[in-house]
Amino acid sequence: MSRDGFKRVLTYPDVEYFNNTLKAGRVAHALRAIPYPSMQNAAHAFQAMPFESAFDKRDKAFFAFFMLMGAQDGAVTSLKLKHVNAELGHVFQDAREVNTKNAKTIMCQFFPVDEVYRECFKAWVRFLQDEKFFGPEDALFPKADMGYVPGRGLCNRGLARAG
Repeated sequence: MSRDGFKRVLTYPDVEYFNNTLKAGRVAHALRAIPYPSMQNAAHAFQAMPFESAFDKRDKAFFAFFMLMGAQDGAVTSLKLKHVNAELGHVFQDAREVNTKNAKTIMCQFFPVDEVYRECFKAWVRFLQDEKFFGPEDALFPKADMGYVPGRGLCNRGLARAG
């Protein structure tokens, strides 16, 4: 059944119209150098970060953890304290609880980078356990606990237990 104004079958020239030219194809698939910071740039940025409030400590430890692990951000934000052994430098990314790529369970160790990153991260874990009394089921990098405070309105009340 054919309708007026429509072709029944596409021809080769019809399809060829939608293909890129050879030049456009080469431009689209050309490899480009992606600029990234050097280890010295990263160390400079890390040293410039404050370490005063709980949120400063969390942010600096987050940076240090990325330097130590190189894991995906979705996996890191879903880690709990029980998944990390900061003293031995082990991280167990259990796919049943951690948002890993393709739901893979991954056991990994810290990269051999500057010891300052490891010390910062260990201090963060001790801070969570000793001062904030976080347990193994609590988030490694908790989000802000936002809520209503009488007289102040909606504000940040500290660290939440969730990631």
